[in-house]
Amino acid sequence: MTPEHSAREETSSLDELTIPAAQTGIAVQRLGVTVQLCTADGHLPVVRRAALTVLREILDLAPGQFPWWMGGTDAKPRRIPEAGIERIFDSALPLIEQPDQLLSLSLVQRENPPRWQAEAMMLAEDPRRSWLSHVTFSAPPSFALSNPQDYVQLVARWAQALRPHYGTAGLALVDQAGMAHHRGGAALPWLHRYPGLDCAPFNLQPKPARYVAVNWLTVIGEPVIQALGGEEQIRSLLALASDTRGVEHPEILRYDGGMVIRASELPLLGDRSTADVPGPYRAVNAALRTARFEEYPQGPNIHLIDAPRTSDRRQATLNWVRRFDD
Repeated sequence: MTPEHSAREETSSLDELTIPAAQTGIAVQRLGVTVQLCTADGHLPVVRRAALTVLREILDLAPGQFPWWMGGTDAKPRRIPEAGIERIFDSALPLIEQPDQLLSLSLVQRENPPRWQAEAMMLAEDPRRSWLSHVTFSAPPSFALSNPQDYVQLVARWAQALRPHYGTAGLALVDQAGMAHHRGGAALPWLHRYPGLDCAPFNLQPKPARYVAVNWLTVIGEPVIQALGGEEQIRSLLALASDTRGVEHPEILRYDGGMVIRASELPLLGDRSTADVPGPYRAVNAALRTARFEEYPQGPNIHLIDAPRTSDRRQATLNWVRRFDD
């Protein structure tokens, strides 16, 4: 895998980049562009309706790319009918007003690793344990690179609807649903070499007024904004961090309840083998860093980044979220 650092050219070749399993050589992950939006309010009817609306929009944006779906009251993959797509969403409607029940709906491909994938995982309200819910959408890189401005506006619109606590969007490794954290750390060398790569949500414990990491697009909710001193303070921090590193100021898309910070015109991968850690990402990281979450649990835990079982997974997780520190 030798992707370009900035990828407007040869987007079709980026769409074909895959990572093989070390033992078999079979492709297990693919380069894609992924948006992930995380919220502690997945039990609320307004958030559940918004999540279903986002998935419905994804189906319209990528017609014919999702032949299968899972969710509702049955976890088995079922073929999406050519007519009657609304029946998919009808199966989830009864769960909108049931905060004590899980609402899960996925749009999937049988191709492995998938080129297209989307999921709304709205967890039940549980006073004993409150994990974060999320909406994710992965597509080939060309989906964003062919018109990055439209993609940025799309993410901002979804963030406005979902009011996530935090989120990211950018170039990422895409795996078969449910498998991203069961590869024995196969992706870790690639995540280390190309710091601009994002990965699937790996830790869903609550993070009040905190975010996980930055990427091409970084989404932060109002609690994070206030923890950093408010919008104007964030703008000042971003300007100072950008000027210090000699990069353009990031674009900020403010919406009621949060903001999207666009680090650069296009998503960047970087390459540690040439000491290339993208300056625009380092600038956003420096401006927001005091609100970054780092209280990860000790010891082996499936809620840490996927790393070899014999390694210190907590330290591997911290190394990854700190990858833009300078």
